[in-house]
Parts: sequence; C-alpha cells; structure tokens
Amino acid sequence: MRGSLWLAWRQQRVAVGIGAAALALTAVIAAYYRSGMLDALHSGLFDHCATGPLYCTRSDTGLPLLLDVEPLKYLGALNIVLPVVIGVFWGAPLLGRDRELGTHRLVLAQGLSRGQWFASRFALAVAATTVLSGLLAGVFAWWWRPAADRSYGLFWYDTTALSGSGPRVVAAALFGLAAGTLLGVLARRVQAAMGLTLLVTGMTALLLEWTHWTRLLVPPHTYVSAGSIPKAPMGEKWSTGDYGLITASGRHDSVLNCAYPSGAQLKECMTAHRYVARFYEAKRVADHASVPPGEGRPSWAVCAVVLTLCLGLLALAGIGPLAGLPWRWPVTAGALTYPFYLVHQSLGIPLAKGLVRAFPELGPLPATALSVSCMLALSLLVHRLVERRLGHRLRHRLTLDMRSPDRSARPALTRTR
Repeated sequence: MRGSLWLAWRQQRVAVGIGAAALALTAVIAAYYRSGMLDALHSGLFDHCATGPLYCTRSDTGLPLLLDVEPLKYLGALNIVLPVVIGVFWGAPLLGRDRELGTHRLVLAQGLSRGQWFASRFALAVAATTVLSGLLAGVFAWWWRPAADRSYGLFWYDTTALSGSGPRVVAAALFGLAAGTLLGVLARRVQAAMGLTLLVTGMTALLLEWTHWTRLLVPPHTYVSAGSIPKAPMGEKWSTGDYGLITASGRHDSVLNCAYPSGAQLKECMTAHRYVARFYEAKRVADHASVPPGEGRPSWAVCAVVLTLCLGLLALAGIGPLAGLPWRWPVTAGALTYPFYLVHQSLGIPLAKGLVRAFPELGPLPATALSVSCMLALSLLVHRLVERRLGHRLRHRLTLDMRSPDRSARPALTRTR
C-alpha cells in the first residue's frame, strides 16, 4: 500500500476502526439475544402459533405470546440512522478538511493528480461503507430470521424492518457518504458541511419514511373475492385497513353495509344490496426495498437514482468543471441549521398543525412545505440580523487585544538633543 492509497488509509483508519469495533459489538449482542430467542422458540410455547398477523395466546392465562424483539428493533433503528452518521462524521470531513486547511495543495504538489487525490480517498470510504452497512444488514437478517413475519416476532412492514434491513441499508449508507462528501467539497468548511449534511440526510430519511407509510411511491394492490366462500388468508401482506364491497358498476362501498363473515348471511346481504364481490387493499413484501431472505425481488430504484445523481454532482464538484466555481450557498445553508433547529419546535410544528386545522383542504404535505419555507426565511433573518452581527462584534472584541500593540512593553523614549 503506497502513495495516495496509503495516505488515504492513514487519514481514515480511525473511522474504519470505530466502524469495525461497532460492528463487532453489534454481532456479539445479536448472537446473545438470538440464542435467547431460539431457546424460547424451542421451549414449545409457540408451537401452536400459526402464521399471520393474529396473536396467539397462552393456554393458561390467555395473554399474548411475544418474543423479546426490542433489541432487534434497536439494531433496525441504528441501520436507519446509519447514513446520517456516516455522512456527518465521515463524508463531510473526507475532502472538506483538506480543502478548508489547504493541505490538498501540498499533496497535489507532490506529483499527485486531482483525480488520484479524489479517487483514493473516496474509493476507500466507499469500500468501507459498503462492507460495514452490508454486514449490519446481514446481522439484522440473521437475527430476524427466526421471528420474521410471525405474530410473536416482527413483520416486514414494521418501520425498523422495512427501512433497517435489506439492500436499502447499503444504498442509504452510500448516499449519506456521497452527500456528506459533496457538501464538504462545496462548502469548504467542515463544520458548515457537517450541519448541512445532517439536515439533508435527515430530511431525506424522513421523506422516504413518509412516502412509505403514506403509500405514495408503492401503491397497494386490490384483492377481490366472492362473499359466499371465505377469502384467501392475508398472510404476510400489509393491510391498508381499506375493506369494502363492490357493485356491478364497480363502485366501492363500505364493508359496514354488510358486516357479516363469509357465509350465507353475507351472500344474502350482498344479493339484497346488489353487491357482486368484496375487496381489501394490501401491499406485498416484494414491493418494498427491505425483503427477508428468499422473499421476492427487492425494488430500490429510488435509492439508486438519488445515489447516482449525488455521485455525479460529487465528481463534477471535486474534479470536474464545477470545481472552480464559488459555492457560498452551502456555507450559508450550513449556517442556517442552528437557527432552523431553534425555531422548528416552537414555531414550525405549531404553524403546520394550525394550517391543517384552519384549511383542511390544504392537506398535510402543502402545509408542511409552507411551514418549512417560513422557518427557512426566519432562520435566514436570524442568521443575517443576529448571528452575523453579534458574531462580528464578539470576534472584534476578542481579537482587539491581539491586534493592538502592547505599549507597556515598549522601552521608554528619551528626548535627546
């Protein structure tokens, strides 16, 4: 290992070591709790439990039988915030620290090209991030397998399983690294880049979670069955809670119009109201990015597109035609993160809730967008009118003694003729 790759390893070995230590600790904890999970399953208490979302109970007390899956959920939550952690603490300082301190000029003066300087550091970070995130996703899948999609365990549509397992973890971690590195190159100030990376990756993660739970990116499927015979078991599908009856014209009515189980009563009610079938809406496991081993084909095109776009901008900003442009807006955006943090809880959230109550037809998404726009405008005013002015005066007072000459140290001057 020589040259630029050796220098990249010297600069990133601490981050790689911390990631390896965290991975080893996670594996030990997973092995411990998984062994307890297997002991509980082999005890015979869960042998009578069928598959599906319905809870099974103890024969003596009637209480639901549940495994201890809380530590598993913690690992899923760690995988969800992994891109934020990697982007802030690894991606932002990766190239931004050299740009801020000017040490990249010394490296480039040794005969190393700009492309080699960029490729060696980023390639090592990408390899380490891929291995770390992939192993964390593998540990989650291995730990989850005995309790996957069981009423006493964890279903695939739980938030920690949906977003904390599968190839999505790797794609999200690489996106966090690419976003942090991009903002570090553009801002050229590590602290500003870290704050901006926290905002960008955090908002992206929340936006993806919102699109999943609102079923915006992946619409549910409609399953139709006759009322005279029992419908097929829902199994591992994620129900939207939308059940109903279908008329001959295709109109969907509420299931409460014929609130009977499958059988003769339901058939008579449907015939009297001229219903021809019943339906329910649900989502399949193969429609999402987090898929248990052997279950369907993962679909993570959104993560791949966002990552590819971010990598393209990173190449243009690092070694391409955008490298010499003055990027002052990332510095300003990074400085807005703290004022934004101060106003979002006391002003932003109440404003969004008030807009939804006052204008129900507006909807939650436009109300949130309007609230965020107002918070950004207020954060900009706080930054320009308060932070910059007070910061300038404070720096002036702190450095005044350093700039003024120390008259007490001057030798006394005597007038000579």
